Amino acid sequence: DTGNFILQVTVVDKDTLSDTLDYPLKIWPVNDPPYFRFGDAWDLKYDSLTNLQMPPISFEEDDSFKVYLTQYIHDEDNNDTNIVWKAFWYDDTTDHPGYPEDTLFSGAGTPVQHRTPQSDYQFQGELKTFGTRINAKSLAEKIQIVITKNDTGSFASIKADADYYGPHSVLFVASDSTLNLNYAGLYTVKIVSVKIDLTINAINDAPRWDDIPDQTMMENDTFRIDLGKFVHDVDDTTLKFKLDTISTSGDKIFYHYTLSGEIKEDSSRLGIMYIDSSEYESQGYGDLIARFIPEKLWSGSARIRAIAEEIIREKASDTAFFNIDIIRVQRPGIKINVVQNNVFCAFYDVLVTDTTSKADSVILKIDSERLALDTVGPFNYHGHHKFVQARDHTFLVEAYAPVGDTLVKRQVGLAFATTLGRWSGSSPDGLFNVSAEAGAVNMDQSILLIDSTMFEKGYSGSYKLGDEVRVFNKPVEVSLASYDDELALYQRNTDNTWTELPSYIHQGRIRAYTDRMGYFQLGRKTLIVPGLTSLGQNYPNPFNPVTNITYDEGFVDGPQQQVNLSIYNLLGQHVQTLVNDQRSVGRYMIKWNGRHKSGVSVASGIYFVHMVTSAGKVQTKKVMLLR
Repeated sequence: DTGNFILQVTVVDKDTLSDTLDYPLKIWPVNDPPYFRFGDAWDLKYDSLTNLQMPPISFEEDDSFKVYLTQYIHDEDNNDTNIVWKAFWYDDTTDHPGYPEDTLFSGAGTPVQHRTPQSDYQFQGELKTFGTRINAKSLAEKIQIVITKNDTGSFASIKADADYYGPHSVLFVASDSTLNLNYAGLYTVKIVSVKIDLTINAINDAPRWDDIPDQTMMENDTFRIDLGKFVHDVDDTTLKFKLDTISTSGDKIFYHYTLSGEIKEDSSRLGIMYIDSSEYESQGYGDLIARFIPEKLWSGSARIRAIAEEIIREKASDTAFFNIDIIRVQRPGIKINVVQNNVFCAFYDVLVTDTTSKADSVILKIDSERLALDTVGPFNYHGHHKFVQARDHTFLVEAYAPVGDTLVKRQVGLAFATTLGRWSGSSPDGLFNVSAEAGAVNMDQSILLIDSTMFEKGYSGSYKLGDEVRVFNKPVEVSLASYDDELALYQRNTDNTWTELPSYIHQGRIRAYTDRMGYFQLGRKTLIVPGLTSLGQNYPNPFNPVTNITYDEGFVDGPQQQVNLSIYNLLGQHVQTLVNDQRSVGRYMIKWNGRHKSGVSVASGIYFVHMVTSAGKVQTKKVMLLR
């Protein structure tokens, strides 16, 4: 007890006489230390007060724990809520290896120079104070202890780094909140401490994949990858890997190899990605490599599923996905060119070229019969063939290369042209046609009809008729299937330019006449081509002294017509012949100057323009001359 007191002294003699004297007495306060509410010191000092033992601290890995410190302290001289707290932890753990095996996920013991001595309380250099918050510096920075204070007292929040576990000790230090001076003026701040066990319980962590980047490989190759580089597990040193292909995309398989090594046509399907050792165990980098083998001759993309699974514990697992892109190896690029012999029209020269220079060997079959080929240069082959029948013929080229073979299948059409009768033919796809009257050729012969896939020169969508240097005795009709009336047929010139042919659309085909063989294709129409032969009305009418007379030579009446255009008077007498010549399809205009065939001007009056063609067309128009 402390304070001011009166000490009263009374003296009494034998006769019971007495006297009293009062002495003033002052008891000075001395600061008592705080006491933890448990232990021998507490029991000795405060045996009448209730004990409250601070229990060991334990929580799960990746979790946190909060301790209400004020409830465990008692200070008879100060408010318990004003006690200043500090905390330190001691690392008593050993290493915990994980996957890969040389990775340590909760490091070794705390370095010596970071350890805090348990005596003398030399902790000031290890603390950082921010206002009322005291942050205990963690040794090796695996555990963070943060002490906060409010009106009810102080709290210690303990949190460990992710995946960290193990046994530890925590030293809690409590001190008076104020400086107290005794009668002698001595510093009397009191400090007490207690060491509590701290245990962070390990929980099993599943393996964790990092992102696996998409991979690339070449067709017909084997791809190897060490998947251990992309996964880790803090608890286990050995993992099981399970791999499978969940989908593929890209090129389809149309051919397969027979047991004899021949290539056969196959039903269209996606390729297959094979996995060598789709299940294996691994303890780290490089001990086992996954191997992926795409089906031969297939290129595209494969979606791979990779599962990393624990072996010993709860068999927790994680799944990752990645793509393997199979890059297509360039195949032999086969071009076939068929040229009709200039002298022997039944014989044809066949030229086969590998444009990519990949083929080791080339085989050519025409209508299933193998044709002998001569090598005329690097990756250039030549053969001769005689066609007996005028029909569609099938060309098959088999080009073999170290990686990836090529099959090219083409068709060639042959039309049999006769001198004494009508004849016709069409390309194998039926889009390009030719028809001719008797006499178009000077001898019976076969004429080649192919599309642009069968010749080296020209453009896509064009067609070749016979030999470009040959001509017909009379024009023949050529046509291409189309309903677009803004298109016309064009024919290639020897200088590689193209000339528009007067074209007419009829029954879904664009038709034109030509007098020579060569290359044909569709282009934008610029020429006006009449369909029917007709005589137009003159203009001006009446006229003096000149009038213009127009007439059309129609496409349907043939490529060439003999045209006679004459003037007659009312008596039926012939006045003048304006035209008497061959005319091809097109629109024409002629002038009449009102003169007689003798050169004399005729009188005013009504006259008749009379047109007759070799196709049997007869038309007459009335004109008026006014002098």
